[in-house]
Amino acid sequence: MAQIILTSEQRREITTIPYNISDDDLLTYCAFDEDDIRNITNGHKDLCNRIGYAVQLFHLRYLGWNYTLKSGIPSKVLNFIAKQINASLPRSWNFKERYKRPNTIIKHFHDICLAYGYRQMDEKDEEMAMKIISTNADVVENREFIIREIISALKVERIVLPKISTIEKWVQDICNRKEADLNRLIYSMLTSEQCSNIKKAILCKGTAPKSYNLHQLRNVPGKITPESFCEIADRIEYIDSLNLDMDLSSISHNKRKSIARRIVHRRLYSIERSSQEKIYPGIVIYIHETRKMLLDFVVESNDAILHNLLRKSEKRNEKTILQNSKEIFKNQSDLLSIAEAVSFSLRHKKNLRTELKKRNFSSLEALDLIIKRGYELNCSDSDSLELLNSHYSQIRKYSPRLLKILKVTSESEEMTPLVKAVDCLRKMNLSDNLKLPDDAPLNHIENKWHLNKI
Repeated sequence: MAQIILTSEQRREITTIPYNISDDDLLTYCAFDEDDIRNITNGHKDLCNRIGYAVQLFHLRYLGWNYTLKSGIPSKVLNFIAKQINASLPRSWNFKERYKRPNTIIKHFHDICLAYGYRQMDEKDEEMAMKIISTNADVVENREFIIREIISALKVERIVLPKISTIEKWVQDICNRKEADLNRLIYSMLTSEQCSNIKKAILCKGTAPKSYNLHQLRNVPGKITPESFCEIADRIEYIDSLNLDMDLSSISHNKRKSIARRIVHRRLYSIERSSQEKIYPGIVIYIHETRKMLLDFVVESNDAILHNLLRKSEKRNEKTILQNSKEIFKNQSDLLSIAEAVSFSLRHKKNLRTELKKRNFSSLEALDLIIKRGYELNCSDSDSLELLNSHYSQIRKYSPRLLKILKVTSESEEMTPLVKAVDCLRKMNLSDNLKLPDDAPLNHIENKWHLNKI
């Protein structure tokens, strides 16, 4: 017996017309054109037959299944149909009681199929449905989504849908077969050493300095600090120590995420008791996705840490700017004398110091102070270079770990010097050598940074 995919609520949602059907759905599936009205009215003199024919047409368009006596039709739909054929339904009029003759229902169904090209499913249609299910099963893991996709595809082709249980069985069988094939493929790629490492990961007995169980790997700290950054780096290094890196690019991104999510929701004792052939491929995908997630978090953490440090530098520079401004503008009379002297010397091309002496400027040292403070004011921009001087110890806490776990590559030639520079720093960190090599790439660095190179 096939495993049930849909819940009773989901099955009811797919196979029945909701009583609170939206106006948009009514306009899409139940708004009839002139040909529809002609087919509804011609040969159907009785109001019940006209409404019944229209209901069957709407039922096929909206759900894809043919109308049966068990089908429920909301009064909102009946009134919408009645307005279009210029009919009014009595308040006590009961559609199900009046439209219940099997021969009439079958005749209307065949008439609609003949007029609109609807047909029962044959072997060729079934093969097409299997291909659609197979294509979706390669991309997504959500089986309810696949059921809805195949229903939509068959409705577009105007194929009368089989029972919902039949569609569920198709989806279940194909997805199970695809999953078994995928498990066999990944399991065949695993070496005995990798299988042993997976077992250690399940039992939390890794060889790295720190070991984690499968669920602990995805726990990320709430506060981003250099220390929490190093915790995440420990987990990435632990994953790397398992040596489970393999090419999973043939599996779609959505499917990998779904499989990883399935492992997350399984309890550890359930994972331990599962057979290796079934559970190990899922764990490989889970660990692969977890490393990507942690690496993304590492990059975001680095950006957040640098942003916080830059904000601190900006606040400190704001205080410096305020202090410099106070020192520059504390003597207004000196400022007036300077302004007059500067204006006169520019107009008449005179020496500025001579003009200041004529105006009894209090001290030429004050002018030097103003120039110095103004220069500091202009050079008080905060950038990443300033962090090397102000927060080097904090950056140094985690930057070697970042360079160790981050693989930097680029297909652009312009970025080649930067990639080489990262590799150079990584080698320096691994060898504990703080002296920059003579052949270190510096072409990508601005001139003002050259004075601060190691």
